[in-house]
Amino acid sequence: MGEYIYVASSWRNPWQPTVVELLRDADLAVYDFRHPAPGDEGFRWTDVDPEWKAWQPERYREALAHPIAEHGFGLDMDALENCTACLLVQPCGTSSHLELGWAVGAGKRTAVLFPTDLEAQPVGGHSVSSAPCRACGDLDGCHLPARVRRVEPELMAKMADTILIGRRELSEWVAELTNAS
Repeated sequence: MGEYIYVASSWRNPWQPTVVELLRDADLAVYDFRHPAPGDEGFRWTDVDPEWKAWQPERYREALAHPIAEHGFGLDMDALENCTACLLVQPCGTSSHLELGWAVGAGKRTAVLFPTDLEAQPVGGHSVSSAPCRACGDLDGCHLPARVRRVEPELMAKMADTILIGRRELSEWVAELTNAS
């Protein structure tokens, strides 16, 4: 069996499409949550409720049981259960970290990538700059390029097999995966 990589990241991450493309160019099977199946543009909270950013905790809890959320979770969880490795692409949020944590607990190969020298692709029709991230709607007011080069240290990242910085280290990790299978 070949390698099947689960790419965990954020909809707001402008490096995620580039990472998916690089992995596919290396002839790896890749789960892309933005396009989980043919004709499926991935789960978005706006499909459940266009006003999702104004939710209180109770509404969020209710929305998790919505059929659209259940379907999206099922696709992601099936891919996570069937992957051979999980790659978390920074910057990203809670869901991505939960996915990586699940993969660690399941004994999958894991890595965290800081895409410092990869090409960022526009998010939501907006280009990426060092300006505050009003375009992507990040709730914590991110500065995307800075969040890849400057990090808030997290001790539990030690659970991942490795921390990758940039294209060269990603390529080396991919070579290790393909040589091991």
